Amino acid sequence: MAKDIIINFMPPGMLDFGVIDNGEDIETTGYGPVGLGDLQVDRDTKTGEFLSFIANTFENTYFDIIEKLNKQEVPFRYNIPEAGLENLTLREVLTWIYSNYVLKEKRVKVA
Repeated sequence: MAKDIIINFMPPGMLDFGVIDNGEDIETTGYGPVGLGDLQVDRDTKTGEFLSFIANTFENTYFDIIEKLNKQEVPFRYNIPEAGLENLTLREVLTWIYSNYVLKEKRVKVA
């Protein structure tokens, strides 16, 4: 079952996003590396499910993270309610965030 996430992006590239609290009392591991470059993950201690994510330089490490995701299966699915998107892989979530936050910030307005 896909979980709803909320995204917090702070230019130029600090990314923080996570599962919207569903009221359950969940014990987590605290943020730590999972072999996806700059991306740190906080996991449910019982299920191992990825619950929260943080990357300090996402604007610079996106392509490295995606390359690593192409070699590592992450079975969890996420919804982005603000965009009306459902049942996305972590790679799809990160690509949507990169396209809609990082690239949007880099756009130059032409007068």
